[in-house]
Amino acid sequence: MQTKKSNFVLTVLICLIFVFMMPGCQNTSEPVMEQPKTSEDTANVDVEEELSVTTEKIGLIGFLSGGALLWGMDQQQAIGMWVNEVNIAGGLEIDGKRVLLETVAYDDFSNTAGGLDAMQKIILQDEVRYVFGPILSSGTIAVKDIVNENKVLQFSTCTSDIVHKPEYPYQFVYYQAGYEKAYVVSKYLDEKHPNVKKMVFVTLSDETKAELDLVTSMVPNENRELVDTVLYDRGTTDFYPVLQKALASEPDLILLGSLPTSDCASLAKQARELGYQGLMGATVGGLDMDAFYQISGDAGIGFFNTSLPSGEYAPAEYEEFVAKFRKQNGRYDTFAGTIYVMTQVLEQAILEANSLDTDAVRAVLDSGKEFNTIIGPVKFGGESYYGRNSHLIFNVGVGVLQAVDGVGVEVCDGAYSVEY
Repeated sequence: MQTKKSNFVLTVLICLIFVFMMPGCQNTSEPVMEQPKTSEDTANVDVEEELSVTTEKIGLIGFLSGGALLWGMDQQQAIGMWVNEVNIAGGLEIDGKRVLLETVAYDDFSNTAGGLDAMQKIILQDEVRYVFGPILSSGTIAVKDIVNENKVLQFSTCTSDIVHKPEYPYQFVYYQAGYEKAYVVSKYLDEKHPNVKKMVFVTLSDETKAELDLVTSMVPNENRELVDTVLYDRGTTDFYPVLQKALASEPDLILLGSLPTSDCASLAKQARELGYQGLMGATVGGLDMDAFYQISGDAGIGFFNTSLPSGEYAPAEYEEFVAKFRKQNGRYDTFAGTIYVMTQVLEQAILEANSLDTDAVRAVLDSGKEFNTIIGPVKFGGESYYGRNSHLIFNVGVGVLQAVDGVGVEVCDGAYSVEY
């Protein structure tokens, strides 16, 4: 009897082994990645469900060469940091899948044609649905039709009202708009430099007219007069003739527009060499103050610029991000921080939509929902001003250049919120 029972058990075991070795029982699913577990997860479950893995491309179009290379570096490094963080964490969990990210980058060679060519490749050739850039406003205006026709979500720094229009619903601006920068500079001058009576605005001849009009109409007031506007051509390195024209009216303030760091620093240095002792600043935002200081030297001390709030005006998370970014890249400016904020917003919008469909994500961005970021809560707004919620609303700070151990840093001297 015992022998028969043993034989029966042995037969059952052999059958089970045979069944599990059959091809139909083998795992033929796509590669899987284990979902990262929290302590709460491990306390409540014994077995984690495995998710299939896909990849989503994130497009980058910007300056990878030329005089404005630093802004292109900011974009690559900030988005690269975000992509690495997402992938190290196991990707984004969307609709029952793990989504890893990869970047596709193109140089727009700092011109409009380059931006359009890059966008055509990134959409039609690489089939990218989410694109950062071009950085130039003129480049973003040039790509508006191909972006919207293909329902690609584009995030840009364009300060022109054109791309904010309701007929271009797939374009979103995460940078300080011309209206915003003009408001912040005006507020800063009212509070910190009420003795400024005469100002000259100096900017590029190819900048969008919308920003120039906004700055020259909003910054002056009943006590502060705009006495001249001086334009110069992109590529200029000898600014003495430009400054001699600007200084002819003996201004208390030389205000610069959306200029590259190298131009701002050279203008500041050459203005001091010509004997100018007054206030200098810019509306551009995102200047690399370390690079600025390397060019301008002590002539740039006291130069102000719109930026992200820092120090007492910003959450501790922002200061931690700055330290981390500087450690990884050896440098930092607030343009990089602004880009990183936009990546945080995009990630939260995708997770909220539980989809990579651009219409679903666009609806979340346009809803007025607040997103948590390193600089605090932000949201897309501007419907009453632009006709849709196309512009990222956040506190804008005014940073003043100081030198610390031979390194130029911005010290925040005020932060203001702008509602549209």
